[in-house]
Amino acid sequence: MITLLRHLVRRTIESIGSHEPSSCDAVWVRSLLTDEEHDLWDRLHPRDRRHSVGVARRFVQLAPSAPDTAVAGALLHDIGKVDAPSSVAVRILTKVCGPRTSSMRRLTEHEQHGVELLHQVDADPLTIATASGCGPWGPALLRADHL
Repeated sequence: MITLLRHLVRRTIESIGSHEPSSCDAVWVRSLLTDEEHDLWDRLHPRDRRHSVGVARRFVQLAPSAPDTAVAGALLHDIGKVDAPSSVAVRILTKVCGPRTSSMRRLTEHEQHGVELLHQVDADPLTIATASGCGPWGPALLRADHL
């Protein structure tokens, strides 16, 4: 419970403001994603793009030998949120109260939706597995996402 609370507090603090990732981060992301993956990533709310970069940077620290396709998976781990509400209040309520509306369900089901989106853009199987928290790099992603 303490770990979840710490994670929620950190995510709430990160979500304040809607500034874009740095230009250095944007170049790094562009170098890792295919055009189609980048188009999806670019649809995320700026706070979600910043979060994905932070998770991917932590992922690289935890798994320095991970191939670029796995790092792409770390960047795209929350891609299913492109079609979910971006309001901080709705996201907190969804975490605390559960999915009480269809838009809240889109948040809680974002992992599966993300896998579908990645299949639609023909993402590499390792990218999809990593984004799903599976495969050889999945544990490192899950750890990076919850640090």
